[in-house]
Amino acid sequence: MKDAGREPIEIVTGPVLRAIGSLSPETLVPGGSRHPKRVKRKSLRVPSFYFPDGRERTAPTKRALELGHGHPRLEVCLPLGGTPLLAVDGALYRLAEPDLAMLAPGTPHFECCDSPRRRYELLWLVLVEGVSSMHVTEYAPRSGYTVHSRALIGALGQQVARLTELVGEGRWTSAKIVELRTALATVASRAARFLASGSGGESADAPEAVRLAEDFVRTHYLEALSVADVARAAHLSPNYLSVLFRESTGRTVLEAIHELKLAEARTQLSESDSPVKRIAFELGFESPHYFSRFFRRSTGLSPSEFRARNRPGG
Repeated sequence: MKDAGREPIEIVTGPVLRAIGSLSPETLVPGGSRHPKRVKRKSLRVPSFYFPDGRERTAPTKRALELGHGHPRLEVCLPLGGTPLLAVDGALYRLAEPDLAMLAPGTPHFECCDSPRRRYELLWLVLVEGVSSMHVTEYAPRSGYTVHSRALIGALGQQVARLTELVGEGRWTSAKIVELRTALATVASRAARFLASGSGGESADAPEAVRLAEDFVRTHYLEALSVADVARAAHLSPNYLSVLFRESTGRTVLEAIHELKLAEARTQLSESDSPVKRIAFELGFESPHYFSRFFRRSTGLSPSEFRARNRPGG
């Protein structure tokens, strides 16, 4: 991929400007039911962070499209290579350069690979009234989903508010395309100046996002909780939160969830007579079988064996 490994400023002054220069109703996503980028698939390979057990899986498209997340901020994304799939508000699009997606605040969306054998990179610009940021999500067959090229891109002025209005207005007329191109070019120019000044770096809200995530896990760990659920509470994408959380805490989001579930399981097995089946469902597991597998993998014992060894007089 020609843009893989580039510095943030190279991405902003390269593929971002190319996408802005090529803007048209055909390259903008989302679009209507006849949009040329819209596709239909019987099933999708859904990233691991949308499931409580942390495993990627193929799901029927109808089910997969219910898994999207939204953020209270404007997001712009464009492919840097490959052909990622982007689900937006229940519709599925196949992206390739120079396509550009404009996602209004709160719009449900998620990304996934077009094929588990094909790599892609997808740039995300997170635009807010304060300091905006960018990051690149990457999918590769062996490593799965990762995040890199994270950087602040500065305070972008009134252009963010106008872009949010334009996206919220819906139908793209010729006049709106011109205004959108102008506003985005201004945003890219300011971002490039900010990055050139050496002011870029990790997102300033990263510690707060991780704190929100940890608080949410502590209060909801008894539910069937996925990384995507936690990401919604932290107002970040699942893959971005996954990287920030591991860098800040030294463990993954799923590990944090599983630690609390395991501690609760140990307590209930040792101190109550509740059937293993009931404990499994109370802890948010989809089946007693998966709970037993999880418990044995974590402790080396089945739930029944653990209970026998740890009950008073056992």
